[in-house]
Amino acid sequence: MWYDYLSRTEYLRRLYKEIPLLNDVRIACINISDEGSRVTLIFDIPNYADFPPEKWNGFNVAVIEIDFFGVTRLQLDTISNTYRGDISIEKNSDGLLEINVKGNLTLSIVADSGLIQRISAYLLGDTCAE
Repeated sequence: MWYDYLSRTEYLRRLYKEIPLLNDVRIACINISDEGSRVTLIFDIPNYADFPPEKWNGFNVAVIEIDFFGVTRLQLDTISNTYRGDISIEKNSDGLLEINVKGNLTLSIVADSGLIQRISAYLLGDTCAE
């Protein structure tokens, strides 16, 4: 699974009976830093946690922040100003992570490692307040 190739997955594993696949994911942020050697992805997890912590009471969407380090390739193309897509994270034959997003955003990253920095939650309402 996608999370098997990342560090610091313990909290994620405690939140879910079965960690969901990353299909049709809303991507909140793509940040390129450290002169391109680090890429941060922040995205909604498709299903809300089965075992959310008490501090998440009232929320209905879990969001995860993952940093990828030692980036050696980065390609990005989009046809929209809202980012959605299927995310895959796998190891290639050289032992490097290959991260791909396919949807209205196409993103391809090759990196040495990936680390879950944060998992949090928020309330997504049916309507927007004015």
